[in-house]
Amino acid sequence: MTLLLGTTTVDPELTDDVSMSTPDPFASIMSITSQTEYVQRDAPAGQTSVNISFAGYSATSYADMLTERKKRKAAAAAAALLPKPSLKFLNGYTATMQSSDPGYTPSNGVDGNVNNLAHSDGPGTNTWWQVDLGAEHVVSEIKLHNRITHGCGWRILNGACKMDAESGPGFTLGVSSTPCTGTNLCGGTVCRTITHRSEIPGMKVPSVSCPANTVGRFVYVQLLGPNRVLNFGEMQVAFADYFAPVPELPEFEFSW
Repeated sequence: MTLLLGTTTVDPELTDDVSMSTPDPFASIMSITSQTEYVQRDAPAGQTSVNISFAGYSATSYADMLTERKKRKAAAAAAALLPKPSLKFLNGYTATMQSSDPGYTPSNGVDGNVNNLAHSDGPGTNTWWQVDLGAEHVVSEIKLHNRITHGCGWRILNGACKMDAESGPGFTLGVSSTPCTGTNLCGGTVCRTITHRSEIPGMKVPSVSCPANTVGRFVYVQLLGPNRVLNFGEMQVAFADYFAPVPELPEFEFSW
């Protein structure tokens, strides 16, 4: 399927000009200026015309693509005017965990109470907790409210409540389009890995900024390595609606 846009006339007397006759509805959107040199250079000797087309498009599908481009550009422009999203509690969102103590369920991490713990059911390997935002979003910041009672906030760095070293295997905060599973490392974008006690003064985890345009549905905390117990109070996330990229216009194709 090929959309034929029209025929370009190559003037053998002019090396820097190509004129184009294009049927409606494409006359107002087509420009051949950037293709002038290509056509002139590749035109066979004595050839005075070339067909220009977009492979893979019919007139209808091409028009639909242009409409979608306009919609996405408008949505992105409107989103750019919105204020930067702030951290929010995630009451009502679905949370899951690699394992959970029956008295300290994963949902405790999204109930708005920083003192109500989500707690793994004993130690595990690459222990994780995640929240499902329900759809792809652009995530800009993550805040984990660590457990700080009884000194057990140090568990987030190593395998015990007592921190007898300056660093441990540590943990990651990240964003992924696919959920964490089993004992695997979670996928997607790791916004930050923390391994040293100086990075969590007083056992309090600072808010973590994610790289620009980090997109995903699941936001997670994961402890690294074996024999890890995860216990924390709450997660907050700053996120905004995700707008799919504006489709690129297809490149011209030429036939003689």
